[in-house]
Amino acid sequence: HPHSITASMNLLKVLVCISCIYQVVYALGQGGHLVLINGTPHVWTLASNSSSGMSAWQFPSSVPPFHTVQAYIEWSSTSVSNDAGAATYTIGNSTHTFEIQANGSTGSPHLQVHLVSMSSLNNPQGSVIPLGWVGDGSVNFILAGSLTTNFTSNNPPVDWMQANLATLGSQPLVRVVMPGSHDAGMSVISGHTLFSDACNTQTQTQSIGSQLALGSRFFDLRPVLRDGQLYMGHYDDVGSVIGYQGATGQSMQEVIAQINAFTAKNAELIVLTLSHAYDTDVHNASRENFNQTQWNNAFDHFMGLDHLFIAPDDVTDITTLPLNAFIGNGEASVVVVVLDGVSIGAYEAKGIYNLARFPFTGSYSDTSNMTLMIHDQFSKLNQFRPKPSSAFFELSWTITQDTKQTVLCKDAWSIITLSNNAQPYLYNMLLSQCTCNTYPNVLYIDNVQSSDIAALSMAVNTLALCE
Repeated sequence: HPHSITASMNLLKVLVCISCIYQVVYALGQGGHLVLINGTPHVWTLASNSSSGMSAWQFPSSVPPFHTVQAYIEWSSTSVSNDAGAATYTIGNSTHTFEIQANGSTGSPHLQVHLVSMSSLNNPQGSVIPLGWVGDGSVNFILAGSLTTNFTSNNPPVDWMQANLATLGSQPLVRVVMPGSHDAGMSVISGHTLFSDACNTQTQTQSIGSQLALGSRFFDLRPVLRDGQLYMGHYDDVGSVIGYQGATGQSMQEVIAQINAFTAKNAELIVLTLSHAYDTDVHNASRENFNQTQWNNAFDHFMGLDHLFIAPDDVTDITTLPLNAFIGNGEASVVVVVLDGVSIGAYEAKGIYNLARFPFTGSYSDTSNMTLMIHDQFSKLNQFRPKPSSAFFELSWTITQDTKQTVLCKDAWSIITLSNNAQPYLYNMLLSQCTCNTYPNVLYIDNVQSSDIAALSMAVNTLALCE
């Protein structure tokens, strides 16, 4: 059973307090955490642990199945060049072992995992997986899967869905977990209004193509018209005085080209949601929504996508189809879902659907307060997703700038910084809020920057199998 949300909030406060304490300790040696995410049904048992030169190298004697544990690590206060550590864990009752290693020989702190007598998808036995290091922060080691299937860890294969098809293929889409990208087309600023810039409009640092390579499979796309051309956009009404403000990101042409380049090599399922479509060439404070002609123009562009998924006519809810129905034939599938209330018409037979055919729930928290966002999202998870057959659910792990942060934006308040601050809590807390009955379908974030999010999704996928 998951911990209560209240207990999780208390844990959050403790983590914040611990972080403050370690900032004082930092003067003695650079400290931080390694987050151990056991997304397997097996206990990890500490077989050996040793260190040299490290001020702290503390590891739990065991990590229970589907649990997350933090290990505090602190390097020496002088040079880290001679610092080293090794902690070896055994998986279940098997001979499978991995070793967590600290290595300061280059003069910079670095953590890595050596797969001593085991392998994970994309990482053969003997591989060393770099984890990096974040002083006064955290890095993750994630292991999902089981001894009877395949393991997925950090550095998963680019085609992680296809690689796990033996496990996930028979599961209906409503029982599959995947990473998602909020305002996915806003990795660049190609144009902006007077009061907007990257600080308050850029939501991603990686292009659509790179987000795909990092494992994201559910994309929030917001088509807008600028100078008669289609772009992805991020616009919002920030008050009656200055009205709608925002920016354009990647062009429609670029987005489609990058998706097609990815699906040419990777037989993965990709879901694109379309909303917030504005005609920014209407030069007034209100910004007009797309009319039907403009939507049809956008739909025509999306017809340029390869591998558009054509659902059988008798399937009223596409999310009930098994993953094999989308990619089981070794070919990619792209599902386009329009969220705005607009007529799809003949495009439905060509691979564009409305919410009636692809229903999902979940909504953003609309707050700049981390604690409130976390409480709101886990409350919605429990409310809307009490069982696996509940509607497809999007966990929106996003912080929304308040008016002051938007108007007077600086680096510490940027959307990217706020996302970077929020993501460690997702890794620390998600498994504690999930069971094999209650779990999200989309881990929806700003700034998709690491394939760790795909490994985390597979940890929840493994839990969801109830084995």
